[in-house]
Amino acid sequence: MSCKIIVDSFNDPTYLHGSVICYIPKTIKIREVRCILKGKEYTSFQQGEYAFYGKNIFLLREVVLYNRDTIEAGTYRFPFEFRLPPDLPNSLQMKHGCIKYTLKAYVDIPLSFDYIEKIGVLFSHPVDLNVQHGILLGNITYEWEEKMNWISCFACCDNGLSTMRCTLQEKNAYVSGEVLNMFVDVKNISKTNMQRLDVTLTRITTFKVHGGNCVTQKRFLAFQTYDGVSSNTQRSYSIDYRIPQSIVPNNFFWCKLIEEVFRLRVVGVYPSCYDDLIVDFYLVIGQIPLNNLAEDEETTRTN
Repeated sequence: MSCKIIVDSFNDPTYLHGSVICYIPKTIKIREVRCILKGKEYTSFQQGEYAFYGKNIFLLREVVLYNRDTIEAGTYRFPFEFRLPPDLPNSLQMKHGCIKYTLKAYVDIPLSFDYIEKIGVLFSHPVDLNVQHGILLGNITYEWEEKMNWISCFACCDNGLSTMRCTLQEKNAYVSGEVLNMFVDVKNISKTNMQRLDVTLTRITTFKVHGGNCVTQKRFLAFQTYDGVSSNTQRSYSIDYRIPQSIVPNNFFWCKLIEEVFRLRVVGVYPSCYDDLIVDFYLVIGQIPLNNLAEDEETTRTN
């Protein structure tokens, strides 16, 4: 007996089609022929003298292709079809983790060893923003307020109050190469000059195990800097910030052990003896843009 799994196409992100081809050399009893699709995530990392490993099955689909009592000698083709969730992660391999898909065909033979055929399946589909989670529409405003004290001193050294208000225009979801629009308003009602304004886009990937241990990788993707704000003055910035075209985003919604965020950090930089003004936005980045931008209420957060 022999079996072979043939996948018709990997281009359709909603269905996986294929066939299990079995060669039966003689008439035998078969309990069933079934096909199983699995998606797994693996993590591994070292912390000190300890090594940690994680594994999670985030996708499991099974279909029975044949369940009659006997089958005669011959070559048989059993077609299968799996409907896929709309936001599955792509297959990938990283330093501390990976995502893999497998197809298994089982020929269940009574009172004998089952015949098993297994192949790896490579998923690689563009990330569609229209099926992503965590997308906010409308203007998104965060505000940071800081009393400009010396870090190591008490309130008697109060140097005034500084406020930075940042607003993302329309949304927090973008495709690679798109330009985001942001307004930044700084009120530096203190006796100290704000040296500069830095805007940094960082990709942060976290790998976890079930016990709670984790390791984080950060990769800086883009950086822009602007002139600062003198003491006791106010300045507004209109910033056009391009998402790098080279970003290939991933989607880890179904995963429990691997997480990834894109953090846009705006920093009002003060001399080292003072706290900086920091505002963080968390962006959703994909490759297929949003179809429609619905009108939404402005979202505001103050820290």
